[in-house]
Amino acid sequence: HYLSWTKGKVHHRDPSLANFMYRKGADGHPIGVLNDWDLATTADARHDGLERTGTMPFMAHELLDAAVYGEQVEHLYRHDLEACFWIFLWYC
Repeated sequence: HYLSWTKGKVHHRDPSLANFMYRKGADGHPIGVLNDWDLATTADARHDGLERTGTMPFMAHELLDAAVYGEQVEHLYRHDLEACFWIFLWYC
């Protein structure tokens, strides 16, 4: 996720429990995989990054608050990171 955001300039914008998978690597150790990139955008896309996308139980609180109060908040990397935190908390 970090590499796609920083190097590839592709922003996932919708981490959820169903979007996390794993596979076994060549050495037999699990490798995490983030799938379902249909809501992803690129950094140079023709949008302002203000659209609300995500799975409600895992969305960043700042994005949820902005939706309730009608505010405009740009979707940032930390919002996806917070979503991952809520997913791991939910799973554990």
